[in-house]
Amino acid sequence: MPPERLQKVMANAGIASRRACEEIISAGRVTVNGKVVQEMGRKVDLARDVVEVDGRRIKPKPEKRYTYIMLYKPPGYLSVFNDQRGREGLEALVKTDDRLYPVGRLDADSEGLLLLTDDGDLTLRLSHPRYEHVKVYYALLNRAPGTDTIARFRRGIDLGDGTTAPSDWKIIDKPPSVQPLPEEEMANGVWVRIIMREGKKRQIRRMAAIEKLHVRRLIRVQIGPLMLDRKLTPGKSRSLNRGEIQRLRAATRPRSRHGVRRRAAANQHSGKTDSSSRDRSARGKSGVPSSRHPDTKGGPPRSRSTGAKGAPSGSGSAGAPGKASSKPSSKRKDSRD
Repeated sequence: MPPERLQKVMANAGIASRRACEEIISAGRVTVNGKVVQEMGRKVDLARDVVEVDGRRIKPKPEKRYTYIMLYKPPGYLSVFNDQRGREGLEALVKTDDRLYPVGRLDADSEGLLLLTDDGDLTLRLSHPRYEHVKVYYALLNRAPGTDTIARFRRGIDLGDGTTAPSDWKIIDKPPSVQPLPEEEMANGVWVRIIMREGKKRQIRRMAAIEKLHVRRLIRVQIGPLMLDRKLTPGKSRSLNRGEIQRLRAATRPRSRHGVRRRAAANQHSGKTDSSSRDRSARGKSGVPSSRHPDTKGGPPRSRSTGAKGAPSGSGSAGAPGKASSKPSSKRKDSRD
């Protein structure tokens, strides 16, 4: 097995989530071959290195099949297992011997889709903001947002701790994929569909509050390619099927930008047009996809930082030309709601 980063090895061994493992390393609680290690870039191989956390050695785990569970989290529960303050969490809803972690937390008042898994790589690539996976919500507001408000949300607004990425808010008659709602809710509120690519803490509620809107109910129905099963009732869960797992893995698979360039060059030589070039051409200078359907291909434009390193393949940079130049250039342009 090739050496891997220390925090990844710890997360795969079930010590904690990758971010929590980074905090454990920084605190000086980890030793490698008897020496304290606090830098994040250190690579280790459990087959030859002795890694200990608080004096306990980490042993390599045999190859295992990961667990993937879809949960309809009802309101009133925290998105954690065994809260340190004794508040009710996911352990009351899902009984399992596996050490699972939620992908993209929901606050206690929110409900809907929550993915639970012990697959650390998939968790990171679905939840980290830099990958910009689409998330879809339905929110019941006390009144309809105005066109100016929706326009501000689409541009991004300042929450005090930073400006939000663009998000798409659309007034709808009723949510098509959630459990039947009490008639008084439908009569006394306005439903909106929200598509976004980030997830700051209580972001939707904070955005609404700035515009004097009150969120009475908030339901998440989609994370990346995974959609909430309409047959699930609040508090119920099921394992993902093979197709859902395959779509998640395909959406989170690392992709090389060099491979995209080589394919585009080969297609240009053969007279074909690369699909990513067609996609960038269709976006135009605004960087906004033409589709607005609430799935992984629609939604708000990606943040302006997606042209930098770490952006997902296929997103393209704003204003990218649809036709490759024949002359080589010497410069290159580079969760909770």
